[in-house]
Amino acid sequence: MSDGMECEDSFRLLLTTSADNNLPSSIIQNSTKLTVEASGDIKQTMLNAYNSVNDAYFQSSKNSRLLKAIFFSLTLFHALAIDRKRYGSIGWTTTYDFSVEDLKVSRDQAFSMIEEHDAIQYRVLN
Repeated sequence: MSDGMECEDSFRLLLTTSADNNLPSSIIQNSTKLTVEASGDIKQTMLNAYNSVNDAYFQSSKNSRLLKAIFFSLTLFHALAIDRKRYGSIGWTTTYDFSVEDLKVSRDQAFSMIEEHDAIQYRVLN
């Protein structure tokens, strides 16, 4: 390194970023790049979401039927939001990338709500 510091040969840095003019091009040029792209198909996007959980996840809930229904709604919304990006902002005031991480957080919040309450707390969701 130029400032006299040593770096282990086995050191690796995992960096996630969007395109940014402030990111030095030398970092990009000397990096291994990985990309994840949406399948472009609503059905496949939903299947990918369902493949991220197993039956044990649903069975661990005190109301697995309700959790499955909410998860279906979340995955459908996720798939539609992902598919909708191909049309740009036509009909939408802003674009929003409802990412896989957003889906996971929403799923976990739904699970917590079901475990803590006997009914869906719609006032909390609004």
